[in-house]
Amino acid sequence: MNQMKKLIIIITLIAFHVAIINAQKNLDRVKLDMYHVTKGYITEGKTIQGYYDYYSIGEDYRIFDQNGNKIGNLKKVIDWGIDISDESGNLINSFKFQDIKGLRMIESAYTNGMICFQFANYKDKSINYKIFDVKGKKLLDYTFDLDNSEWRKYESFTMVIEDEPGNNSTLFSLDESSFYSMANCEIGKNNSFKVIKFNPKAERKVETYTYEAISKMNFVHSLGVKNGVGYFKVLRGKGIFMKDILIDVLAIDFSTMKKVFETKGEELGEFIFDPTNLIEDPTYKTVKLLGTYFKNEDNIFKDESQGMALWELAPDGTLLREKYRNWGKDFNGFLGFNEKGKAKDFGYCFVHRTFKLSGGDIIVIGEGYRMQANAAGIASMALGAGGSANKLQITNLAIFKFDHDFNFIKGDLYKKNSNDFSLGAQAIASSHLMAQVAKRYGAFDYNYTQINDDRSEFIVFYTDCVRKNFFKPNDYKHFFLRYSDKEVIKDVIEIKRDRNFFGEDKILKSIYANQFQKILLWEYNKKERKISNNIIKIK
Repeated sequence: MNQMKKLIIIITLIAFHVAIINAQKNLDRVKLDMYHVTKGYITEGKTIQGYYDYYSIGEDYRIFDQNGNKIGNLKKVIDWGIDISDESGNLINSFKFQDIKGLRMIESAYTNGMICFQFANYKDKSINYKIFDVKGKKLLDYTFDLDNSEWRKYESFTMVIEDEPGNNSTLFSLDESSFYSMANCEIGKNNSFKVIKFNPKAERKVETYTYEAISKMNFVHSLGVKNGVGYFKVLRGKGIFMKDILIDVLAIDFSTMKKVFETKGEELGEFIFDPTNLIEDPTYKTVKLLGTYFKNEDNIFKDESQGMALWELAPDGTLLREKYRNWGKDFNGFLGFNEKGKAKDFGYCFVHRTFKLSGGDIIVIGEGYRMQANAAGIASMALGAGGSANKLQITNLAIFKFDHDFNFIKGDLYKKNSNDFSLGAQAIASSHLMAQVAKRYGAFDYNYTQINDDRSEFIVFYTDCVRKNFFKPNDYKHFFLRYSDKEVIKDVIEIKRDRNFFGEDKILKSIYANQFQKILLWEYNKKERKISNNIIKIK
């Protein structure tokens, strides 16, 4: 860790402490109703140095001047608050900005004293990006306009429930000075996308790469960034129903915003490879991608995957090697997978994260899912009230360990409550596509992974609860699994829910990552309008 840089950041923030005190007094005096939306991490490298809280303030909030005198009501605009705190949750700075009603925050990202927010603007039908520094100065405000057709697709496929910090889908930090995002759009008659780079301190603050689509339907997923090059998975399909699907790997040089290479899914590799992650390891000179694989005649949206695969690519996109591990042959003794890639109790495997340890082993963290008949939905449909005949069941957590050559060493299975996820009247027949939607909604129980500085140990955090109502889970437990060379240590923190007559929590509680082997317990008392943060050391 760069101690000098950390010290400079803290000293800079402390210089604004007087404004902090005034902000807190104003909050207490006008009795704000705060609706917590999201928390993000302030990091130095991979180490958490603090947090930012983003929240909206009740629509009946009244504006006061410095002396506490009322100067008017807000009817067409909303106040948004941002709190900056240190690694212990102590408030360092607080600021607000105003904008129109109809903004809904989608995701946020942090880098080097800057925070980027991505909003869906439901009034103007656009995507809006705002970048602030931690002192409260707005550095950039950019709008990506959508036409009516594009907006309808965006509204249908974009979920507005914030996932755990760091599990973003469309907005990411790039380096110490910039961010990047992906936005779907229509080019000609094809559904395509743009990759947008934001550098608020550069002469060209916003730069874009437009994907030249050759198929009717094209969807993009970010796999990660290595040495200034972004790697993306592009799903290409013919027709709106995506009957024939091809998967390409697209590489974009962020310094020039030009394409480095794009693989052809129908030509490269022995099988259809569906990459999900860029394996994290700064020592790799090549690009290693992990994912699942399918038979060449399969449709990845509806057919069963055959197992896990690793592809190693040269910087120019040349396939250097490909490794395939079959569910039935290689993992049968672990999870009971059959030759169709499905385990009876576990279901299919959704890969959340992959990384390499200092000893060379590759770790893969996954979670089970399976499609089931939705009895309640079927009954509702029979009564003409709408509903979905299918639901996705989220099952257990699995941790896979491979050697440096991608040979399976062992796996650990952690059983937990199985919870259901459905989209109500919106039906999705593919369990794999449904799992992607469930991930965007935050329906999986995996939360995050902490890795120590020398990459010799890691901690996996997941939640276990019974969700009778997806949006209002019952009491739940947070589990922490610390892996070292010698043992696995398990710790658990249980949170009890205290609700009023209407089923609303009296105190909102959330657990977030902190420095290695520590977590932060965030609590907001809605009645007293007070926030408290506590650092808890885990085993």
